[in-house]
Amino acid sequence: MQNINPLSLLNTINLEFKKIQEEQNILSISDFNKIIFNEIQNQPAPFIYERLGEKYRHFFIDEFQDTSVMQWQI
Repeated sequence: MQNINPLSLLNTINLEFKKIQEEQNILSISDFNKIIFNEIQNQPAPFIYERLGEKYRHFFIDEFQDTSVMQWQI
């Protein structure tokens, strides 16, 4: 077996992952977090809860990793 460059392998895996995401119309949690962050970064918290309440009677806010600056901001 030939020596495989680790970065090349990671790139190949990432390309395949993106292809599968597109085919199945799915997002990774990191992509989803970026979308949510961009949508709510300039909205006041009461507005966000009001909008959620228009669609959902109950909602659950799960814990997040305290190492993610983006999740702290969300």
